[in-house]
Amino acid sequence: MASLTPAERAAAIVLLLAGAGPALALDAELSVGYTGEYSTNTTLASSDDDEVDEWIHLPGADLRLRQGGAAVDMAADYRVERRIYEEELFDDETAVRGTADIVWHALPERLDFNLRNTRAESTIRARQPNTEANRQTVSITEAGPTLRLRPQSNAEFQIEYLYADVSVEETNTDSERQTGTARYVLDLSSIRTLTLEASRQDVEFDDPVAPDLETTLGMLTLDHAGRELTYSLGGGYNRTKRELGRDTVDGAVFDVNVQWTPRPASTLSLEASRDIRDQSSTLLAGGGGRGDFIDEETDVNEVFTETRGAATWSQRVGANDLSLTLSATEEDYEDIARDSERLAVAVGLNRALTPRTSLRGRIELGKREFLDTDEEYDEIRGSLDLTRRLSRRFTVTVGAYYEERDSDEIAESSYDEWVGRISLTYRVFGEDLR
Repeated sequence: MASLTPAERAAAIVLLLAGAGPALALDAELSVGYTGEYSTNTTLASSDDDEVDEWIHLPGADLRLRQGGAAVDMAADYRVERRIYEEELFDDETAVRGTADIVWHALPERLDFNLRNTRAESTIRARQPNTEANRQTVSITEAGPTLRLRPQSNAEFQIEYLYADVSVEETNTDSERQTGTARYVLDLSSIRTLTLEASRQDVEFDDPVAPDLETTLGMLTLDHAGRELTYSLGGGYNRTKRELGRDTVDGAVFDVNVQWTPRPASTLSLEASRDIRDQSSTLLAGGGGRGDFIDEETDVNEVFTETRGAATWSQRVGANDLSLTLSATEEDYEDIARDSERLAVAVGLNRALTPRTSLRGRIELGKREFLDTDEEYDEIRGSLDLTRRLSRRFTVTVGAYYEERDSDEIAESSYDEWVGRISLTYRVFGEDLR
């Protein structure tokens, strides 16, 4: 298994302890399985003469834990996967990715202790193909207490401290972060809340040539939880001071999330955000690897302004779940030539063919541009999977995946790949399927 940092080992111990208590209502699910993939271009080479086809063997296991109660709230979802390459163009390796979020209510409604972990795989350089040679795991572990005080019946004052360890697999971009936050939460009504938040974060990088950061953030957020409409509207100001003689970076920031359900079978989701960061927010998703695309720069400790927007319409029509997503992302670096923009449209389909058989498909068309070097890529990614539940615990999935990247400026950066796959999954324990 891949090596774990001390913070990750602590997270694993807490998970085990949470599951050991007989009084806890713990829901656990463990599945083991094997996936075989046949790739027509495993190195994503640009020339037909350089393409290598091979089988990739992927034995693995998935562990999911859920705990809800007066003492502990927990949600964990991890996958452990061994990658074995027949042609040995890449070294065999073990990958662990996923997320965990644990809250211990030491004093209910007064004092909580929080523990979070995210392991995500991403490219090292976003310009280069997403192969094992250009991929690494980024692990983020946070821990700390939250004190809650109620000065009045409709208001709460929170004081929070978080220590975070960011560990990167290949490059020298590890860091330690300490964040102190004060929040005042005012209940305007039974469904509407106003939150005033001020925080300070100190970031210390392992790389001595990377300037340490001191970030001050103020935010005002309005939350609404209605029957048809739910939204969170936040805006504020970020001031990031850098050492080693670098200029201070500051500016307005916002975080907006809206979900509208006009009918039971229809949902519109809107997301928009702007923040000053040194690491992409995509890495907090906990995915990465084949099927989960995280193409970000993870080999530098540099400050940039990240602006994101996405709109998703979901519709259920009979046995079909349809979705249409439009997204845009911009990363504007302060001091280095890595600015980029990406636009994408994606269509998804999930269909229940029979009670035991389902079909899932997705196609995404995107355009990504690296502004400082005038590199522009057209991207196509598509997948189609058919899943058949043979018994209460045994499932078979067959499918295909296609990826294409095309550049008029740099032909050697263009490639295409077809992947056929079959997966066998056995649920060792967990809720039985009927």
